[in-house]
Amino acid sequence: NLIFDIAFIDIEMTGMNGLVCAKHVQQRNENAIILIVTTYHQYLDDAMEISVYRYLSKPIEKERFINSLTAATNKYFQIAQPVVFKGEDGVIKVSSADILYLYIDNRNVTICTRQGEIETRKNMEWWKKNLNPQLFSQVHKSYIVNLRYVVGFDKSTVTLQSQGKKHKVFCSRRFYINFKKEFYAYLNATVSQEM
Repeated sequence: NLIFDIAFIDIEMTGMNGLVCAKHVQQRNENAIILIVTTYHQYLDDAMEISVYRYLSKPIEKERFINSLTAATNKYFQIAQPVVFKGEDGVIKVSSADILYLYIDNRNVTICTRQGEIETRKNMEWWKKNLNPQLFSQVHKSYIVNLRYVVGFDKSTVTLQSQGKKHKVFCSRRFYINFKKEFYAYLNATVSQEM
């Protein structure tokens, strides 16, 4: 039951297709960054369907390998940046990759993570200062969302999805234009990193 953060996977492996292996890696860690290695270009479309980060052709040039590994590592540290704060039971460390959204509940901020909810006494201003602004956006005075999990939005709601489950949060007119701008900037940055 190994969990990988970054994986170079060959399409042709003994006993298993590399794309099937990549899906298993993603099931254990949906934040895993997958780089496919192959001489078979006909698998490119299938690899893109499972959100492969890079597609490397054999034989791999040393410089391209190093550049791809560096880019994958940078992306991983960007999405997995830890946030440390004092909670009810002492110091808590949460990976930003696990945070879906935050919301205000009875003056406290609740963090909705992929594992469950965590209550914190830190206010929204503290969270806005301590979360990566390239990954998180405020959509309402009471909600901050992780752009990575956004799958849809309109002028009143933002839909996020993780592990097959959808979450809807309120979006206000006051924050809508800025959120939309930040979401498209996030998408552009993600696409350009993957090229």
